[in-house]
Amino acid sequence: MATNISQLEQDWLAAEAMADQIKAQAKQLRGEGEINVSIGEADKLNAKQMEAERAASEAFDRLWSAREQQVA
Repeated sequence: MATNISQLEQDWLAAEAMADQIKAQAKQLRGEGEINVSIGEADKLNAKQMEAERAASEAFDRLWSAREQQVA
């Protein structure tokens, strides 16, 4: 079970890193208060960020569930 939890933790951290990377990309595209990105690009980036955050949340839930089962 320890290996499984270790892998789940790695999956969660990778998903969190991806979500953070997408947030940073969005911040760069926004520039210093100027809009440097089209609405279509912004919508795609927003959807990508939401999906990455959802994946990170699901990965964390799997990790948490596995840890709870290990303790029980």
